Formats: sequence, C-alpha cells, structure tokens
Amino acid sequence: MDGEYYYFGKDKAFEYGARISKALHGRAISKRHVKKPGGLEYEAAKLNIEPWDFYEALEAMCHDGRADEIDEATYLVI
Repeated sequence: MDGEYYYFGKDKAFEYGARISKALHGRAISKRHVKKPGGLEYEAAKLNIEPWDFYEALEAMCHDGRADEIDEATYLVI
C-alpha cells in the first residue's frame, strides 16, 4: 500500500461512490440482501454494481462521510 491509508471498501468507493451518491442521495438502504426497493441487492442491480461491491462501497462511504450507518441494518446516503 506504499504507506497510503487504506480502509475497507476504499477502492470500491472510489470506483462507485459518485454514482451511488448521485443516484441515491438522501435514501436509506437496507443491508439486507432483498430484491425490493431500498434493499441492497435491488439498489445494486439498478446501478449495475455487484452486491458485494455495493456493500463495500457503502461501508467506505461511511468512513469518508458520504453515507452514514443509521442503525445496524441501514445506511443513509448523504
């Protein structure tokens, strides 16, 4: 990593974070892998992102201030 600060999902947030922020700003996303609006799998599919990559990106976006974990099962895209 050449001394660069790394955190879980950083690469995925760099790759997908802007797209996620633009499409889902102000929306709550359930961590549950459900295929209904607001569910992780559904929203990932809408954005053509693999669910695990979407999850990683959201975790990192919490770290860099573009999302918030509002409870144990939900993200809020800021």
